[in-house]
Amino acid sequence: GDKWQRNPELPSSLKLEKNDEIVFRSRDLGEKVSPDKWPSSQGLEIEVTDPVNQSKAYAYLLAFLESAPRSRADFIEFRPESILFLSDELSYKIPIFLNFIIFGRDPQSPNLFNRFKLRIGTSFLFGKIKVEKTEEDFQARLLAYTDSPIRVITIQELRANLFGGVKSPWIKQVSISYPNRIDFPIEIHIPFRPGLIINEAHATITYNFSENISGSIFYTPYLPAPVVVDGVMSRAELNVPHDYPPWCVLVGKFGGIVTTLKYDDNVSLANIKKTFFYRDDRNYRDQFENEPGSFGEMGIKITGMENLQGGVYRFRMVFYGRKNFKPGDEKEFLQIESLPLEVEVHFLEKHKGE
Repeated sequence: GDKWQRNPELPSSLKLEKNDEIVFRSRDLGEKVSPDKWPSSQGLEIEVTDPVNQSKAYAYLLAFLESAPRSRADFIEFRPESILFLSDELSYKIPIFLNFIIFGRDPQSPNLFNRFKLRIGTSFLFGKIKVEKTEEDFQARLLAYTDSPIRVITIQELRANLFGGVKSPWIKQVSISYPNRIDFPIEIHIPFRPGLIINEAHATITYNFSENISGSIFYTPYLPAPVVVDGVMSRAELNVPHDYPPWCVLVGKFGGIVTTLKYDDNVSLANIKKTFFYRDDRNYRDQFENEPGSFGEMGIKITGMENLQGGVYRFRMVFYGRKNFKPGDEKEFLQIESLPLEVEVHFLEKHKGE
């Protein structure tokens, strides 16, 4: 909800409340443990089943009369002053939009990411007035965050510069960050049909990687074979299918990155055209870029936005990353959502008299 505390040093309740969430890593699950061996008299047994092979593993949530032993583990570190997330796996910055990705915790490692790009164009008065906006026209501020050993959730507020110093209302953007995953749920509220005031609107949203990924390979389920990212558009790259794929993979000596973009039925059924954008051209120049050239730049191009109806449109962009990655490993990441773990919770307690 909106009742987040701005000051992380303020004390929080020692009891679980209705809006609390228990988070743990599946890799930390263990064997089944009898209540007789628990360090507490009562608790919950969390049984997790993998639907792929029906294997089971367990975690335990125990109640203590006094302070419970605390783990020193911290799998992801958050530095709010720079919106920097550090982990042994994937580290990144989101000062406004994503603009820095490395593997490992050393912020001095070569940046694999050049720039998040947002290009929005609108036309008014039958084309007599045209307005172009980019990521440079946005401002951001950190509204709230929660920093746990396993994940960090942030809420930023964004607003855009519109016309003549007029700014849009602040819009909330949530990011959910794990050591190997960045999750961006996006909700866009359109109060009325844009076509009532504009003639045409389009947007291109892309992730542009840096030259540090040169030599890596790129593939999607729609490509007949992987292509090499080297700053030169090969014949195969020129023929990358325009249909937007359910996932994309970039694999190189740095590791592997899997990206997915999903949207709800309102977006799927909307009268707009969604095509896949790809560019691998070291000679391409953009007015707004952190370094020259495009290397494996990928994203979505949307046209016909003037045909949208008023309503709520939901997107969800997710990045997965790992240092030791080989082609085919994307299946493991994709199964996190396509075949989610099944969870059952059992209340147990020690036998009376013990």
